[in-house]
Amino acid sequence: MCYNNAKMKSYLWACLFLMLLSGCRLGEMSQPSATPAVPPHASPSTRMPTLPSDQVATPTWTPAPIPTGTPTPPPAGDIGWRKVKGVVYAEAATPGHELAGALVECSQFSYVPRKGSCAPYRITTGPDGVFEFDVFVHDTDTITLAAQKPGYGTAERRILGVDCFGSCSPVDLVLLKSATPVSGGGGQ
Repeated sequence: MCYNNAKMKSYLWACLFLMLLSGCRLGEMSQPSATPAVPPHASPSTRMPTLPSDQVATPTWTPAPIPTGTPTPPPAGDIGWRKVKGVVYAEAATPGHELAGALVECSQFSYVPRKGSCAPYRITTGPDGVFEFDVFVHDTDTITLAAQKPGYGTAERRILGVDCFGSCSPVDLVLLKSATPVSGGGGQ
């Protein structure tokens, strides 16, 4: 019968591993005598040490050192840079009601803050009412967008970081005209 050398080595390693797992002591491994068989050409320094019969051989594992210069992986939950954009409307979120000149402010609460996120922090909408912020998003973040313009009330919308997987959904902010106080002649 012919054996493949690699297969035989794998088989022998598997047997040794199973014996160690089962708690077999090295002195009990098919050695009829207390002294292990040593090839005649082996010197005393190359002989396998024997353990007393009351000890079990335990394999040890030493992890490889982490190479220096390895980049640190990003924190779990980082989604990355996203564009948070939308439109400010006057009275209703319908075409033709886009509001120019509204001030939109972006703020962010994050357990893992990133410098430059939410920049430029404040922007004034153009004639199309559009705004856009670059935000570094983590899944636990809360991004708050607030819009205001003189003569109108304010509008605010919060976005959760998990809502920005892939991309952030566009945000519509609707500003309602402020009620102007009625001034008139005295009631008396």
